Amino acid sequence: MLYSEIVSEARRLPPGDQLRLVEDILRAMRQGSTKPIQTRRRRIVPFAQLRGVLRPGGALPDDGELEDAYTRHLLEKYL
Repeated sequence: MLYSEIVSEARRLPPGDQLRLVEDILRAMRQGSTKPIQTRRRRIVPFAQLRGVLRPGGALPDDGELEDAYTRHLLEKYL
């Protein structure tokens, strides 16, 4: 049976039968499809549990130290 014949026959069916036909086709497609590829996914960690992850081991630099480091960086970059 050709696709066009199937479509024309399906259009002649009452709406309830058309719906059942679509459901049967979808069910057959789901059962006939291959199993989904399983990938290794890392566990998703909630944001609240990430608090402090990027904190440095020692004391945080103060504003003066940050300014000095940035100034040194600019001098190295442009001189």
